[in-house]
Formats: sequence, structure tokens, C-alpha cells
Amino acid sequence: MIGLGAALALAPSGDIFVGHNVYDECRTPTQCPEHPTAAYLARYDSSGMRLSEQIFTHPGGLVRIHGVAVAGDDLVIAGMLTSSELLELDPSGVGNIHAARLGLDGTPRKLYRAEGNLIVNDVAASADGLVRVAGYTEGAVSWGGAQSKSFGDWDAFIVSIF
Repeated sequence: MIGLGAALALAPSGDIFVGHNVYDECRTPTQCPEHPTAAYLARYDSSGMRLSEQIFTHPGGLVRIHGVAVAGDDLVIAGMLTSSELLELDPSGVGNIHAARLGLDGTPRKLYRAEGNLIVNDVAASADGLVRVAGYTEGAVSWGGAQSKSFGDWDAFIVSIF
């Protein structure tokens, strides 16, 4: 099993959140399958002691954490997040889950879905809690009613999601 670190965020408390993707059934990066088999979100205190860890899985292996940000009392993760664990919060939604707001204790609070051909690469949060995701898209994308359109092959986008 190989874990590849993808993102980290620092909370006002000094705790550090690390999102990483895990590839099972491989011993070196060149032997890994195309998609990670799970994504992990770990919380460490300022001394480096692991406080908690969450695992996000999907039978198809399409789970990736690309970005992590602290937004007030919440943690926001972004990437490819259509996991079995998060689908329990909103099993009837349309579109893939590309961002999720969690409590700092890891409790899922809200999912953000998008319809269209897109990849979310990162997330950022301001001190007042405004969260933006960035990535690239090909074609039209809908974020719960907000529409964006690509004007070429894989255009970049930034969108405020809460």
C-alpha cells in the first residue's frame, strides 16, 4: 500500500489536517492502479501526534482528496469525493460530490455536488468563512443552479460554493 499526500490545512488551534490518497495492491508508484482505492483525512496536534483519521472509500476506487481548508469551525475537503461514507448524508443527490463541509471533529455537514465534466484541484477559505474551489472543466458545469461554461479544452475555473 502506498499513500500519497495531497493537501494540508492549519486550524487556529494549531491542529494540522492532512488529506491523502492511498493505493492498495502496489509496492511502488509505477505499480499502482490509475485511481486511488481510498482517501484518508488525518488530524494531528502541533506536536505531530495523530488525533484522528477518517477513511473515504468507493467500490470503483474514484475517491481523491485534492484540497483541504479550515473555514471557521468547519473543515472543507475538495476533490473526487463520491464515497460510500459521504453518500449516507445525501444519497439522492444528482452529480458527483466535489466538496464537503465537515465539522472539525469530522462529522459531515453538507455536500457540494456538480454536474458536468470537471476536476476540482484545490479549496481555499477566508477568515470570514467564504470558500472557493478551483479546478478545470470541459463543457458546461452546474453547481446546484450556478452555471459555468468552458470555452475550450479544459478551462480553469474558480467558484464560491458557500
